[in-house]
Order: sequence, then structure tokens, then C-alpha cells
Amino acid sequence: MAKHRNSEPGDVGVGYDSRTEALDWSTAARIGKAYQHEAPVSEAADKSSSRADDGRVTSANYVERKRRDNGRRAAKAASGGATGDTPVPHRYIDMDYHHRLEDYLGTWPMRKLLGFISRTRKSGDTLLEDVIKTYGDPAAPLTKRLKYWPLHKFIDRMKGSVSTETFRQRVSEHISTIRGLVVTARSVAEFGLTIPQRFSAPLFSV
Repeated sequence: MAKHRNSEPGDVGVGYDSRTEALDWSTAARIGKAYQHEAPVSEAADKSSSRADDGRVTSANYVERKRRDNGRRAAKAASGGATGDTPVPHRYIDMDYHHRLEDYLGTWPMRKLLGFISRTRKSGDTLLEDVIKTYGDPAAPLTKRLKYWPLHKFIDRMKGSVSTETFRQRVSEHISTIRGLVVTARSVAEFGLTIPQRFSAPLFSV
């Protein structure tokens, strides 16, 4: 397959070999990701899929190394030759980002709550779906808005600076996203917070 480094997303008839190099506009190119055609066979005796030591570097390690490499180059340029070991902040996505919600999700009371609100009811939906769909909806029945007020306030706190209108457009009115949140809630209730996260059902199917 031919490579076209300067093609744009959506170009018709343009192909490239993604194993060789990333296109200029891609995220992979921005963080300097390099592709390898072949990788050495693992020397680990354990060949099961559950082991966590496969591969030479995790995504978080890779990004942190790129940030530190860039920090060394910046320090060297600024001092006329000296090198440093300081990461450059906010230049790349930080894979180790910690959201304050993670402090609550893994707790026993929260897991019980997630299990309760993600349980399928007789109506065929879940309490979580109803809460999200009625959030910020002036057309929702007053009884539901009062009933779910504590959970709606929790969403207010967790969504940060995102407007209610944007949240409704991208989450409340997007059924696939809601179903993904239901699966995630069930998974955390069943397995807790894991790295990588274990899911009780596929998030999506193709």
C-alpha cells in the first residue's frame, strides 16, 4: 500500500501502510509514535492471555518517556548544552490522569449503588438510563425530577464546566453512550475498578 504523508482525513482513494509511519495529521504522529513490523517473541513461560507483562512499554510509559525526552531537549536548548529530566507539562495526553470520580467508584457503597441503578427493571430499562434521560430536561415529569434530584446534582458536580445543554446533546440524547454507561456501571459494580477495566459485556459490537 502506498504512503501519503500529507493526505487529510476523509480523502478518497488515499492509502497508507499504518505499520510504517503515521500520517502527519494523526495523533500518533503528534506524539512521535513509531511502528514496528516485527516484535521479539516473549520469553515469559506463561503464555496465558491473563498475564500483564507482555510488551516492552505501556501507553502511559510511552507518553511519559516522550514528555521527558522533550523536556531534556528544551533544557538543553535553553542552557546551551546542559540537559534536564523535567517533563514538559500539557504537551501530550497524560495517560495517568486521575479523575476525582475514581476516588468514589471503587468503594463498597458506590459499587452497591452502581449495581442497583444499572439493574434492568420490569419496564425494560434501568434507573441509570432514566436518571440520565431526565437530567436537565424541562419536559420531564416533575415527580421524576424531584425523585432524581440528588443524582442530578451529582451529575452537575461531576460534569465540571460542561454545560447542561452539551451534556444532553452528547449523553442524554445519545442512546449508545447511555448503554455504554450502563455496562460500565454494571462492570464496576461486579469487578470494581481494574486496570485495564474488566467489563461484564462488550461496550459495542461491530
